[in-house]
Amino acid sequence: MEEKHPFFAEATFAGTGVVKDGLIITSGICPFFELKTKMKDGTEELTRTLAEAMKDKK
Repeated sequence: MEEKHPFFAEATFAGTGVVKDGLIITSGICPFFELKTKMKDGTEELTRTLAEAMKDKK
């Protein structure tokens, strides 16, 4: 996905959703970025993904 927002100028950007790569889980949009870009905050989805990953590691 290509993002045209100026906050992403010259950045490597993989999208706004939650990305899970092995043990690393990231979200493209944090609460601060939500305020600055008017994009949807990914904290809730990130938290759910983290909780699911922890359940799998019992």
